Amino acid sequence: MQTGLASATEYEWQVQSNCGGGDVSAYSASTVFTTSGGGGGCSDVYEANETIGNAAVVSTNVTLHGLISTTTDVDWYKFTTSNPNTKINVTLTSLPADYDMRLYNQNGKQKGVSQNGGTTDEQLIWNTSKAGNRYIKVYGWSGAHDASDCYDLLISVQSANWRTDGLMLEQVWDNSVVGIYPNPATGANVTIDYFSVQEDMNVQVAVYDILGNRVQSFNQAVEGGENMIDMDVTQMNAGVYLVVISNGKSNYTGRFIVN
Repeated sequence: MQTGLASATEYEWQVQSNCGGGDVSAYSASTVFTTSGGGGGCSDVYEANETIGNAAVVSTNVTLHGLISTTTDVDWYKFTTSNPNTKINVTLTSLPADYDMRLYNQNGKQKGVSQNGGTTDEQLIWNTSKAGNRYIKVYGWSGAHDASDCYDLLISVQSANWRTDGLMLEQVWDNSVVGIYPNPATGANVTIDYFSVQEDMNVQVAVYDILGNRVQSFNQAVEGGENMIDMDVTQMNAGVYLVVISNGKSNYTGRFIVN
């Protein structure tokens, strides 16, 4: 019995008899066969892993095989990176149906999504310098599933940045002031919803009135992902104000009103 064959791969075989004493026949005519894609007929050893809290703990740099067996099935995986190998490249291949995936940091903040159509391979790259727990979610698009044919998931990590040229990302992440609430201000505080691509850094928050006078400023620690920054507005007169958040390289702005 031949073992160790790759899935979805074409192989050629021939037969030759060896009766000993140098009595060896010619090879038979060659025959070609193809192994099933994604490890058809495989069993899913990672269930139950339908939530981030029940994510299956897996190793990196090893090909994993999993099933999306029903219309509501999703697969969560948890892995850990350590310095200096913090750069992440995740590939989802040998797809029996239209499957997609998402990547999250240790706080459950989404860092990327890959949603190619049909059975096209999926890929996500996150060249972060921070180590920690990470999560992958694999799911079927609009209920896509296959109860017997596995997909292949490979989580690769290394110290050098992965090349991203030619990689089409479904969503491009950038720093931004997502919103300011409530607006107009109805109490003593407003909350600035600030999204940060960078992890664990300090930003400067400055507030200007309509004439360009700075009326308030302070430093704020933020983490990668969504940050809720509370700001006191009790000393501000009624009017329109501009919030400017600076990370040392670029400025991100939002407007709010004090009644």
